Amino acid sequence: MTAVNKVLEGRVLTERTRSPKAGLDLYLLRLNEPVMSMQSWDRIATARSDRNGRFSFNISEAGPYELRWKHEADAVEHELHIGDFDTKKQIEVIYSNKERKVFPWAKDL
Repeated sequence: MTAVNKVLEGRVLTERTRSPKAGLDLYLLRLNEPVMSMQSWDRIATARSDRNGRFSFNISEAGPYELRWKHEADAVEHELHIGDFDTKKQIEVIYSNKERKVFPWAKDL
């Protein structure tokens, strides 16, 4: 497999005030083949939003990707699907703590 060098950058903003959300743990996952279940996702990188809500991932693997973030222990707040891209991509994450979902694999994140 040929290594690819890409950067995924983003900013986390709170839903209500659009202010930066600091200290949020973010997990970048990549889809494995064959797709058998939701457990076909492998975590390839982690990041934490800084005081300005910014985060960055250096990626050396082809996508597609999924970005997940946690609100509390064992609860995944949300998922964001990100298709494959070339060199650099910027995204905005809107943080809301309303509808948390608990997944069986969340404790491993």
